[in-house]
Amino acid sequence: MVAIVIVGVGALVDLEVRVANIVAACTGAGLVALLHGMLALAIGAATGNRALALGASSAAFVAGYLLQALSGLVHAIEPLRMLSTLHHANATI
Repeated sequence: MVAIVIVGVGALVDLEVRVANIVAACTGAGLVALLHGMLALAIGAATGNRALALGASSAAFVAGYLLQALSGLVHAIEPLRMLSTLHHANATI
């Protein structure tokens, strides 16, 4: 749905991005969201604590984001980039 809107609006403003790239980016983002949602569901089911489930899933996402973003700047953590879900969603980020 999001990809269709981006392609539609992109045609109006001459967005020069291939449809395949838009679909790939939306799919990757959806899979990352699905993974972290399943992580929250699993933690919530195991502990019965909603706050812990949301906090742990959010912390895992933020840690992955920081790892992905900083690994391009800090050479020492570049090998750890593979631990980030964002790296696997779209390795060109």
